[in-house]
Amino acid sequence: MEKIIRISSICLAMLAFALTAQSQKKTSAISHTKDTDTQIAPKNKLDKAEEDVDAYIHSAEAAKTKLKSLFPSKGDTVYLIIPGITYADPNLKLLKQQMDGVKNARGLTSGYKNGTAVIKIIYKDGDASKLYDKLSDEVKGLFIPEEIEGNRAILNYTLAKSTSGKKHND
Repeated sequence: MEKIIRISSICLAMLAFALTAQSQKKTSAISHTKDTDTQIAPKNKLDKAEEDVDAYIHSAEAAKTKLKSLFPSKGDTVYLIIPGITYADPNLKLLKQQMDGVKNARGLTSGYKNGTAVIKIIYKDGDASKLYDKLSDEVKGLFIPEEIEGNRAILNYTLAKSTSGKKHND
């Protein structure tokens, strides 16, 4: 992370220097056109400065391209919330396995609290509905969407036990 910050700082410094040199070049050119007898810098120095600016800009662009290739965008985190399921439920395991097997999905992690499972996965498309659509019909039949919006989805588990707390008299 420190390496990224250092490289970014160097790129910003080069860009600032290039912009300063370019604005000085424009000022010199304006002064030269207004008064042809007085010239702020000799032409060969202006040419050299222009070449230096172009070289700095090219270096900054190359550094930016290199950073993008070293640290490409890996996707967005998609969150799936499943209330009313036990952590040991084999269908939860099946859901996780299928999600982990989806193309462009990686880094699946999950959490569990008070009867609710939360699954987090990095998905290149970054859209929960697209990820859900990649699952098998069997899994989609077990986990029906209550709400899907952007990078999150709330799925109802069809085999969930009632949490109303009411006792039935038979």
